[in-house]
Amino acid sequence: MTKRWMAGALVTTVLLAGCGGGSGSEGADDPTTTKAPAAESTTTTTEVDLSEAAGDFQTAAEAADEAIADEIETRDGYAADNDLDGGIDSTRDLRNDLFDFDAEVREIEVPADQQAGVNDVLTETGRYIEVLDGYQEITDVDGYNAQLDDEAEARVAWYEAVNALADDLDADGIENEIDGGASTTEPADDSDEEVAAGDTLETSTASMEVPEGFSGPATFPIRLTNEDGATVGISNVFDDEASTLEEVAASSAEGAADKNGYEVIGSHEEMTVGEYDALGWAFDDGDGTTIVDIYFEAEDSAGGQWHVVTVEASEDDIDQVMEAVEAVLDTVVIS
Repeated sequence: MTKRWMAGALVTTVLLAGCGGGSGSEGADDPTTTKAPAAESTTTTTEVDLSEAAGDFQTAAEAADEAIADEIETRDGYAADNDLDGGIDSTRDLRNDLFDFDAEVREIEVPADQQAGVNDVLTETGRYIEVLDGYQEITDVDGYNAQLDDEAEARVAWYEAVNALADDLDADGIENEIDGGASTTEPADDSDEEVAAGDTLETSTASMEVPEGFSGPATFPIRLTNEDGATVGISNVFDDEASTLEEVAASSAEGAADKNGYEVIGSHEEMTVGEYDALGWAFDDGDGTTIVDIYFEAEDSAGGQWHVVTVEASEDDIDQVMEAVEAVLDTVVIS
């Protein structure tokens, strides 16, 4: 009996754990450690508490809304001083806060008929982050002002998606006071176009060949899906305390296991993602889904140092999905 869904020694680790048992993939309760998992939904057999989902989503949305307002106020201060570099650097905190929001939304269990709204929120959050990343390429005032316009479009679309889901969940939602309630039905750019299997998906901070059977938009965090609901993604891991790959991987993975009640079925396995050394962890969520997190260090143009490839698939499909993912891991580039 052989299960080939992870390169190297992790296969053996998983088989041993599966035969006798072991307990990961979201950030730890420590607010300095967060990551955005790639899965857009996780199937569960328990009945969803709509009021709990609405409350959790409202709390996450209000925190993100406050972070947006704080960043705008901070940036306005730099603008008043004609401090271009300060205005650009001020976008980093909001970027990290939106990653936290992304991770929190992914953890919320919603009824099946609300999942499309969740996916819309995750997509617009990814686009918002992508626009914020674009500030790191700015070198003059004209470019900065143009990026402000792009950000305003992404921000409006984000508020619309958030409030549409809030309506579906009977939550209060949040008012876009920054843009005066503006709305748009047009995407901020063409990043909603799907990149197909075999093509190279490029964002402002990462690129990779899309695995066989998958597709997804060219936004970061990267999120790819296949027709069976399996997901593959790349996102940042934020940890202000850890200083080595081993520390970051252990902190994030063990925190995920504790927070979500996952069973660790493989850990600390040495791998390679692109040209970067990596460590792999694997989890069983208890509801028939296997999760694989592959952590690596590669600083991107937006200042993110730690990254993770996350794969989620059913127990029945994980072998095939991991074969597809392994075939493109060497194409991953962080820029």
